[in-house]
This record gives sequence, C-alpha cells and structure tokens, in this order.
Amino acid sequence: MIQVCTRPPEVLPARRLPAEAFCALARQGAGSVYRPRWEVLRMLAVGEAWGAAPADGSPGCALLLLPREADVSLAAALREHLGGLAPRGDVLTPPVGPARGVHCLPAVLQGALRAAQRRAPTAPVLAVLDTGPELEAQLDAYFAAGFALRALRPLNTLAPQCLLSTAAAPAAGQQVQIPLADATHLALLLARGWAAVSGRHEPGGYLLQLMPPA
Repeated sequence: MIQVCTRPPEVLPARRLPAEAFCALARQGAGSVYRPRWEVLRMLAVGEAWGAAPADGSPGCALLLLPREADVSLAAALREHLGGLAPRGDVLTPPVGPARGVHCLPAVLQGALRAAQRRAPTAPVLAVLDTGPELEAQLDAYFAAGFALRALRPLNTLAPQCLLSTAAAPAAGQQVQIPLADATHLALLLARGWAAVSGRHEPGGYLLQLMPPA
C-alpha cells in the first residue's frame, strides 16, 4: 500500500494589505462581522489589514487589526462585554478568505501580533472568531500563537462568537476537558472565569483543555 504524503504549500510572510486586496479575500469567505459593506470600509479606515498567501499565488487569508477604542460595531460590542472599558490595545477580527487558506493563518497571526505589540507593548491582544466549519483549525492556530479562549457568546452578531485573549492564562489547577460541540457547558464555564488554553482533535470531535480561574 502506497501512502501519499501531501505537504501544505509554502506560505509567504504576512504583510500589510491594501483595502482592495482585503475586500477581495472577504468576498471569498467571511462572517457576519463584515456586513454591511460600509462597516467594512469603516474598519479598514481605522485599522490595519494583515494577510498572507501561499508562494504559488493561490488565495490565502487575512484579518484586521483594530484599536479597541475604534468607533466600529465590533469594538463597541467588545467594550460593552468588558464593562465599557476601552484601555489601549487591539482586537483581531475573524479571518477572511477561502477555506483552503486556513493554513496561512499562523503567518498572519505572527504579523498582526508583532504590529499590535509595537502599538501597545504591554496590552493583551483580543481576537474574535466566528463559529463555523473552520473553527477547529482556526483555534489550533490561535492556541499555538499564545491565545486563550475566554468567552463564547454573541458580540455584534446573533450567533455566538469566540473571544480570545493573549493575557496570561489562569493559574494552574484542576483542569477539565470539554468538547467544543458542548457549547452550553463551555459557555457557562468560560463565563465563570475558566479559559481554554489548548485543543486536540479526537475521533468524537474537538476537545478543549480548560484551566480554572485564579
């Protein structure tokens, strides 16, 4: 029996994207954060678009780096969730692009995080992910980049969204494992201060490792 081992294509380093390039990727796959079109243009006006693509020129993925105090609906929803506070810092919007571009996400996160750290070196970086078919692969990339899943709830959409942060994870203690599919139990634990710091793929689904609050 011959096994064929396929490698993902080489990914180019992340770079700042012009508005036109970001919008082209957004048209190939994006969540409700990027509707209506005029809201996307407002986010592009106040934020930075970061993206990466395979070296063969096929489509990659991109996201926006937004100031937390920005006058856009996603940032406003985050401020409301956090109690109205808007300390200096940035938030990463959900990735856009075709599903096959998800392997470019680690490079995009590296570039966006470096930019965020230059802007506010001591501030944690927040990130929002839409729930959907690519969520498990996206969480893998965010966990590897040092993010922890902090909340699962609607922010500026009707559907629940994942809120992640680079802030230090809660103190070590008794850990629990929760399937990502068990959204109700997961949301309750996150609301009580637990944080998901890693995940793994099991035959029965994606399993999250949660740490207790400090």
